[in-house]
Amino acid sequence: MTIPLLAGPGAIAVVLGLAAQAGHDFSILTGMNLLATASGIVLVGGVIFLALRSSSLLLKVLGASGIQAMSRLLGLFVMAIGVQLILNGLADWLSSLNLVLPPG
Repeated sequence: MTIPLLAGPGAIAVVLGLAAQAGHDFSILTGMNLLATASGIVLVGGVIFLALRSSSLLLKVLGASGIQAMSRLLGLFVMAIGVQLILNGLADWLSSLNLVLPPG
């Protein structure tokens, strides 16, 4: 029942956005960025597995209000990632229009 939430359009969009930011050439830096993205995906998958396996224990420890607070905090993190992806896209777009000088 959690698969649509974990691997839904939002998760796919974040992975595509991070992979697009990794680089466009086949350099060592691009490889390191893609490796970091893949490592992050594996790490998040492990944390999700542990959280789902121990969900009854988490509910006992955190309680209903703690679960609600965690949900709001994680929603804030997802929103921050979305805002950063939008800002990076706008910066790339403006840079391609030569309206702003590229950084560096």
